[in-house]
Order: sequence, then structure tokens, then C-alpha cells
Amino acid sequence: MGCTTIRYKLDDGTITSVQEVRAVNGLNIKTIRSRLNKSRDPAYIYSKIVTRNQNKYTLTDGQELSISDIHEMTGICKSTISARFHACKVRGYELTPERILGEIAPDCGSAELKERIEDRMYQDRNGFWALFNKI
Repeated sequence: MGCTTIRYKLDDGTITSVQEVRAVNGLNIKTIRSRLNKSRDPAYIYSKIVTRNQNKYTLTDGQELSISDIHEMTGICKSTISARFHACKVRGYELTPERILGEIAPDCGSAELKERIEDRMYQDRNGFWALFNKI
């Protein structure tokens, strides 16, 4: 039994396959399949551009920035910026520049942070939770 290639008819009447589109634009097969499921527009299907993080957010000082813009300005990881926007949305905080563009938390290797972690119940440095474990 051979493998059958799925053919797609585009809006301009041409018939193509995922492999033929990939030969033209070089994108990932999953990306091409997703595009073919969304549209039959040849300009969209054969486009080499992949757009992500292009939503514009308006900060309280009037700046309109996307996640990519902020990443280029500050060097902060895109996932961190996205998490900050999500946290503001969930908690109802305003999108202030200090909150979104602020510095990253202190180094995880700092002595102060290490001490705070050791004081928590997992380490039980003070023996507090040992009382409950005896029961």
C-alpha cells in the first residue's frame, strides 16, 4: 500500500500539496497544513512570513508596543513579557511602563534569595514541620 498525497485546490484554481508549498516557502509542514486549513488564498499559503506577537498593547503613558518591540528595546525574554501582560490582565492591574518594562527579578543565585528559599517549609531548616511528621 502506498501513501497518498493530499492535494488542495486554491482560490486561483491551482492544485497543490503540502510538499509543493514547502518547496516554495521552506516553512514547517505543520505551519503549511495550518494555513491550508484556514484559507485557500495563494498569497497567504505561499507567504514566507510567519507573524507572532504582533498584538499592540497600549501602556498607561500612551505607548503602543508589541511583545517583539519590547523585546528589542529591553532585551527581556518574550515569554517573560507575555507573562507580565497576562498577569496584568488576570489581576486587573494597569499596564504601567514600570510593570511591563521593568527590570528582571534578582539573580536566582543571590544569597538573600537562597536564604528565603531555605526558610520555607520544604527545607525545614528550623525543624517546624518535623513536629507534624511525628504524628
